[in-house]
Amino acid sequence: MKKPRPAIDWVGRLVAASSHIGALASSIVRTCSAYTLRGSTDGRLSTGCSMARIAPGTTAKTAPVVVENDILEGSGPATIYDFSAADPADFPDGACVVLKGDAVLKDIKIIGIDSGTTACVMALTCNSALISGVETHGGDHSGIYVKGGSNVVVENCNVDQDVSSSYAYGIAVAGATDVRVTNCKAKGYRHGCTVGYYSTNYSTRVQVSDSVFESTTLKSADIHGGSTDCGYDGCIMRNGISLGGTGSYVRNCDIAASAEGPAIKFVNLNGYDVAVQDNVLHGDDLGKGLIEWDRANDVGGDPTIGTMRITGNYINAADRPFFLRSRTNVGADLYIADNRMQGTGSCYVRYTGGTGDENKFDHVVIKNNFNATLDSGNSSYCATYTTSGNE
Repeated sequence: MKKPRPAIDWVGRLVAASSHIGALASSIVRTCSAYTLRGSTDGRLSTGCSMARIAPGTTAKTAPVVVENDILEGSGPATIYDFSAADPADFPDGACVVLKGDAVLKDIKIIGIDSGTTACVMALTCNSALISGVETHGGDHSGIYVKGGSNVVVENCNVDQDVSSSYAYGIAVAGATDVRVTNCKAKGYRHGCTVGYYSTNYSTRVQVSDSVFESTTLKSADIHGGSTDCGYDGCIMRNGISLGGTGSYVRNCDIAASAEGPAIKFVNLNGYDVAVQDNVLHGDDLGKGLIEWDRANDVGGDPTIGTMRITGNYINAADRPFFLRSRTNVGADLYIADNRMQGTGSCYVRYTGGTGDENKFDHVVIKNNFNATLDSGNSSYCATYTTSGNE
């Protein structure tokens, strides 16, 4: 006869398991930077501790808040860190909140310092950092500053930087690679969003999408010379944009004319491979053009080869949609196609600005545009193209 099996002590096992789990949890709390996994809205996973969510309320701060390989999360814009009374001399990195490594900053409002070239939030040479649901107000340099690093995401943020200074950006990306800015609203005294450089480091592959930008004085958005393969897609610019660098693009955007006239102005081009595609451009061009470039005035750029492509846009100008003067014949092409253009001027597309060969693109293609007039450079001659197939 078999002996009966002893009864399983389930209670004892649960107690032992609970004790083991508690000990494991204690070890994780002590060394969480090595063992805790956390996620982000774009599906990345990275290591780091998770700080407790900060409750609503205003906290005055007089020293930098540094978040390194960690998470700082508020409860929305009612969670406020107020640095407005702080001394900028006490902020060696030039920012109120400094992110390092793969830090995450979420759902909090930062009130910045309006002096001392100080940013509200800075991602400092980060790798895979996330700034999400952050609201900023003030800041002498910028609201959100991505300085160096790579794979940084800025999403769902609301930036109000309306402080007069030599910088004065809403969102600034400088010397960084593979950065994504999406679904943000940003106002800056100079630019709502700027993509550029610091020191000798230029930005590469910065994608800005589905955002709204405005400015008080200069263009709503820009891309500085030296940047490579950066652009804006699906954005609203309330005061124009300037495009420099090489491989730059602006697509599917609604862009109003700036205070100086153009909706899009090419400045500091390092290469002609730029694209203006499927945008809506409108406003008073002040007699120049809603899309403007004059090589003679672009002292910071030196493009020598490539193609400037302007396709699929709706351009409603008070006078002339295009004013483009290459003043070179060293390999640069101009391609204008499939646009719908409206304006009151007699010459819709002015692309040379002179009668000599030295003032011309090497190759110009203008085709399939509706209601377009071509200015060959001679003021006494304007060939009119009002049907598709013009070239």
